[in-house]
Amino acid sequence: MMSKEDKKIYKVRQSQRTNPLSREPSNNTITVHYDGYDTEYNNVHYPTAFAKTIMENNKEDWISISLNGKHWGSNPNNK
Repeated sequence: MMSKEDKKIYKVRQSQRTNPLSREPSNNTITVHYDGYDTEYNNVHYPTAFAKTIMENNKEDWISISLNGKHWGSNPNNK
């Protein structure tokens, strides 16, 4: 497993998001941690629903999820 410093962080642009609320300011940022990289989404208005969608669409790929820089949950399906 890579160290935190070696991981690439992909900040998802507004143009890549489908929910129009992502264009409205919010204090919530969700980071999805994968093996070798992280994906960061800002302006998340409903973090629980957003995380649930990540969990359903990427059942085994993600390792953990952080909300505003704090660990929020781990994937029990990740091998």
